[in-house]
Amino acid sequence: NKDDYQKTKSGLEYLYHKKSENGKKVHVNEYLVMDVKYFDATDSLLFTTQSLSGQFRMKYIKQSDKGDINEALGMMAMGDSMSFKVDAATFYKETLHDSCPK
Repeated sequence: NKDDYQKTKSGLEYLYHKKSENGKKVHVNEYLVMDVKYFDATDSLLFTTQSLSGQFRMKYIKQSDKGDINEALGMMAMGDSMSFKVDAATFYKETLHDSCPK
């Protein structure tokens, strides 16, 4: 439910679907193996890593409290299932090193 999202002090919106009680926390420079789905503002699926061959890995580059993907990844532990709302332009620029599609 969209109303169940919580916000960090930086404004990052997040929702735990499943929270691990004793999962290993992620550390800077570690890779997370995960299934990721990207949705637009109207909840239309833009991309899913399940369409890729092999596992999808993303490196946790730095600790952050700026409402970006690094803050989101830093909140996770092994076994968690979460949703995040991050700014697309910032994500494309700082994570994908590309310009955001219009």
